[in-house]
Amino acid sequence: MPDTARLSRRRSSSILPCGQTENVGGVAFATSKAGISLFKHGPMTRSELESRADFANVSMPNDLPDALLVERFDIRQNRNDRRKIAMEDIASIRGVPPPGKYERPIEQAARALRGVSSDADADVAALLGRAVFAWLIADGDFHLQNMAVLRVTPDGALNFSSVRFAPTFDAVTARAFPGFEDDDLALSLAGKRNRFSSKDFVRAGAKVGISAQAARECVESLYSRLGAFLQEREPTSDRVGRAFEIWKRRIETTAG
Repeated sequence: MPDTARLSRRRSSSILPCGQTENVGGVAFATSKAGISLFKHGPMTRSELESRADFANVSMPNDLPDALLVERFDIRQNRNDRRKIAMEDIASIRGVPPPGKYERPIEQAARALRGVSSDADADVAALLGRAVFAWLIADGDFHLQNMAVLRVTPDGALNFSSVRFAPTFDAVTARAFPGFEDDDLALSLAGKRNRFSSKDFVRAGAKVGISAQAARECVESLYSRLGAFLQEREPTSDRVGRAFEIWKRRIETTAG
C-alpha cells in the first residue's frame, strides 16, 4: 500500500502517530455521507457528520502530506467514563496470523463476526456495507486487520455486554496512488476481487444471512449517497480528483 502519514487524536487532544493519506479528506466525508460509521457507534446528525469529516482533512506543517485525524473510539471518553473497552480485529478473532490477513474471503469474516456480535444481523449487514463501500472507493487495504469489533463492559459489570462491529478506520483509495492503479479488493467476495456488480453483493449477502432485499437496499443506498456526495463536492487536489473519477466509474459500472 502507499506510504501514508498517520495520525490519531485522543479527546485530550494529544496527537499520536497512526495513519492516512492525502485523499482521506474526501474518503472521510464520503464515508460519512454514505452512512458508514467512521467516528462513533450510533446515529449522527448531518451537521455532526459534515463538521467531523471536514475537520478530518488537516493540513500539516513542513510540507508533510495532509493527514486524517481520527477521534479514538476505542478509549474512554472522559474521567467519568468507567467502561472497559477492548478492540479486537477480525484476524485475531479468527486466529489468522498477520501474513494471512489478505487470504480469507469476506464471507468468512462475516461468519466470524456473527459468532461474537451482540447484534449479529445489524453488524453483518454493516460489514457487507463496508465491503461495498471499499469496492466503490477502490479501497484495496480492507483486510482482516482493518475490520474489528469493540467489546464494552459497563461500569461494575464483569462481562462484555456489547460486542459490535467497530467504526471504519484506515480507508484509502489506493488506485489514486502511483503503482497501485490496478489494485483490487484486498479480500475476495462472492469468489472475486474485482469487476463487481450489484448481483455479486446480493449473492455474498445471501451466504452470510442477509436477505436479497436488504442487500439490494444496502447497495442502492450506497450508490445513491456516494453519487450525491460527488455532485456536491469539489476535489481539493489532483489526487482527490483522481479518486473522485475512480468512484464515479465504480458507481456506473457496478450499478449498470
